[in-house]
Amino acid sequence: MNILRGNTGVYASGNKVYSDAYGADQTIRLELVGGPGAFSGAGGTLTSSGTFSQDYGVDAAANLNGSAVQSNGNDLSIVSSFFTGNINLAPGTTAGQYQFVIRNSGLLFQLSSQAAPTDQTIIGIPDVASTELGVEQRTTGGITFGGFVRTLAAGGQSDMQNNPANAVRILDAAINQISDIRAFLGAFTHDNIQPAIRELGVHIENLSASESSIRDLDFAAETSQMTKNQILFQAGVAVIGQANQIPQSVLRLLQ
Repeated sequence: MNILRGNTGVYASGNKVYSDAYGADQTIRLELVGGPGAFSGAGGTLTSSGTFSQDYGVDAAANLNGSAVQSNGNDLSIVSSFFTGNINLAPGTTAGQYQFVIRNSGLLFQLSSQAAPTDQTIIGIPDVASTELGVEQRTTGGITFGGFVRTLAAGGQSDMQNNPANAVRILDAAINQISDIRAFLGAFTHDNIQPAIRELGVHIENLSASESSIRDLDFAAETSQMTKNQILFQAGVAVIGQANQIPQSVLRLLQ
């Protein structure tokens, strides 16, 4: 059985059979092919050749501030007004109330033209260091399972030479974590950043059109004022010219 653990996800340790993963999707089904002995479990007792026994896993049941939390095995998916993310419960977690500390960190994005909290959002991503990518190491039935990417180094607990099956599990978990982060950032860009860019582009276009209208209006006013000043100047010059001709006319009469 343990030889095929990489394919079945089931292994035996001592007089018990375990599943590598958790949750309602996990099933262990045993058949007594022959020989003496018996197997007892949640699915019944095997005492005769050809009989089957099977058992199913269960998903963790949890709630956050009275609201049910979606779960898959020991992974909790939380979407709330103050926290959105996943929480992985350690194996053997007992029922009870637990407190989680949420650190207010990340980058602040301005998504609209108003400096208001409703037009801003803060996002962050998990630590992607080699000491954090992978799965929490656990020991079940005397067999160690999981670990982080750093344990894949040559001579480490899960290097490809000494424990290739576990190394593949760690790599799969790390790839899934990176894929989740990329999907989250892609969704945030598509659903928040790009609409904000389009909205701000519309604001810029409207402001440019308003500025152009104001400039056109100022040009017309200045043109009218210049024409008025030219007319007044020409009229003033004409009046001065006529005033200068009066003394000359008087002198001609005196001659």
